[in-house]
Amino acid sequence: MNARRYQIMEPIGQGSFGSVYRARLLAESGFTKDVAVKILRPEVSGRADLTQRLRDEARLLGLLRHRAILQVDGLVRIEAGWAMVMEYIEGVNLMEATADKRLPLPVALEIIAEVASALHAAWAQPGPDGRPLRLIHRDIKPSNLQLTATGSVKLLDFGVARADFQRESSSNLMLVGSFGYMAPERLDSVDGAEGRHLRLGRRALRDGRRRTPGPHQLQHPAAQRAARGGAASGGDGARRPKTRGAAPHLVDVGL
Repeated sequence: MNARRYQIMEPIGQGSFGSVYRARLLAESGFTKDVAVKILRPEVSGRADLTQRLRDEARLLGLLRHRAILQVDGLVRIEAGWAMVMEYIEGVNLMEATADKRLPLPVALEIIAEVASALHAAWAQPGPDGRPLRLIHRDIKPSNLQLTATGSVKLLDFGVARADFQRESSSNLMLVGSFGYMAPERLDSVDGAEGRHLRLGRRALRDGRRRTPGPHQLQHPAAQRAARGGAASGGDGARRPKTRGAAPHLVDVGL
């Protein structure tokens, strides 16, 4: 068994259940590579459903091939828990990029077209059995769209995606997503390839502001349950930590 070592450099994203770190892969013969590592937060690392969801996300990403979809390097075990190793994408997410200004309309349209192309590719990508995965991301929002220094777009966080493939977790049965960007039909647990998330995304791009739930969403029973701490949950890696620059440390990983 080959051993790899990861030098954990700094946190770059936090979500409800997981944290994402920039890390450096240290391998044999002096090979190094910057990567991103997604690890469940310590307080939830013992939950089987979240561990299954992390493994499902890695398996799904391993099947997808598109320039605008985050690539995964594999699953590893770190300190008795599972972690997902991904490509490291230097840049800022769309929420950060539009925090105090609007994007020029041509730029916004280009981003929308690229995201739509990625979503179509994820829907049509053949699965292990040769049939289309019919994958729906279910958490499209500005913080899950990364803009790189070279001007490309990357779609992040497939942790709550739904697809026609053999999975470990049962998230297909859950109401998941972010209410401020959720298509109205999602509140009734209706998923469809034509979803309205692109229209919501287009509005967010043009406004340059965070969306808040509309009246039809706030009055829905699912929204009221979530407000009381129930039903809906978003993906991970959505928020950038307020503190950065933690001292790097090494972890050994068995493959």
